[in-house]
Amino acid sequence: MSKEFNFRRAWRELAGPAYEKLSQEIKDLYMFVVTDCRDCHQDKSLNVPFPDAELKSRFEAFSSRELAVAARTIYFWGQWGHTGQAIIELHGKPVHEITGNDFDWLEPAPSVKAYIKQRLGDPWLKEADFNIKYVKFGPTDIYGAYWKFTNFCDQVLNARLGFSNARLGFSAADGQRHCRHWMALTGQLRHHSDECDGWSNADVGWATEEHWAKVQHVRENWADFVKKGRLDDVVIKEVTKDDPDEGWFHTDRFMDHKPETKYNSDELSEFYQPAVEEEFTVLDVRAVNHKVKYGRGYPAKRRDKIPNDHPFMIGRAHMKGDSIFITGHEAPCHACGESLEAHTHETAMLLQPRKQLANAEAATALMRLKALMEERDDSIDGFAFIESPDGFTIDEPLETKNHETTH
Repeated sequence: MSKEFNFRRAWRELAGPAYEKLSQEIKDLYMFVVTDCRDCHQDKSLNVPFPDAELKSRFEAFSSRELAVAARTIYFWGQWGHTGQAIIELHGKPVHEITGNDFDWLEPAPSVKAYIKQRLGDPWLKEADFNIKYVKFGPTDIYGAYWKFTNFCDQVLNARLGFSNARLGFSAADGQRHCRHWMALTGQLRHHSDECDGWSNADVGWATEEHWAKVQHVRENWADFVKKGRLDDVVIKEVTKDDPDEGWFHTDRFMDHKPETKYNSDELSEFYQPAVEEEFTVLDVRAVNHKVKYGRGYPAKRRDKIPNDHPFMIGRAHMKGDSIFITGHEAPCHACGESLEAHTHETAMLLQPRKQLANAEAATALMRLKALMEERDDSIDGFAFIESPDGFTIDEPLETKNHETTH
């Protein structure tokens, strides 16, 4: 993938401001967990037992909304936030000190090195010219109190909503593993499905009585909306619309391009769309016209059974190594036995008309795309047109349309 989650930006733009908005009573309760719950640990159910009834009653005094938002906010405030102290040395001499959350977290620089060049005011510095001497560096919450606090909130919310307090439960009457239930997790409503062939999760709203009622109201049979772990957007929009803290349900906006990697299909579609906003929808950028160049020694019988128009396919042989990454060079293609290099394809941009287009109008839009493609060198070979659901098409030239000449 060419995108990765930018947790520094997420902390700066979402978790940090959200933490500042919490009530002082919530912050005081969190600080109590920081100082007085260091010896609290998870039990077999993956919950952290309350050390006493008094602390539990302090959590129960807050509304479900307050607990849910606080659980989500404090969890990611601690998960994403780091702090530290470092000295920048230039040619062996200390020139700048970085401390606290200023340490590469609140600055929009993409890396520590870029941050240093920005701070020293010299973008042409070479790495050999400066050194980073770390005094200390670590998470904002070094005792893990943020996840303990969140778990205390979740336990109260699970009890209020009538969910099982245990994180996972299994029934195996037919000899297979099954687990489907709702839970409050980090302040959100989560549907968890664990089957013999895999598992999936879907978060749909705050773990409050109001949002739970909305989930049940959307559709009597909510399972129809669950498709392989991705809940239908209709449910999420219905539950969270007009919510003042809706931003917590759209954290994919913090997925940034990973430096020194190729742009993926979604990124390319987003980039090229503005150039043809009025004429086309850029649906996708994908591989087409797959071809395989079979070697001379390839068995003719198998060649007839396996056509040469398939992509390189992964099989068990690719998963035998110790690495978690698959490059395609661990073994030949699972389908045909040829190497990765023997498989080729072309890359097409899939376009769908947004209105009825004359040939000249469509050609002008395509020339704009072509100019951008040449500037960026994204290795896109051409265009493919997809039928519009509204029936829009690209006309013949105006002067020949309907066999009539327009002067």
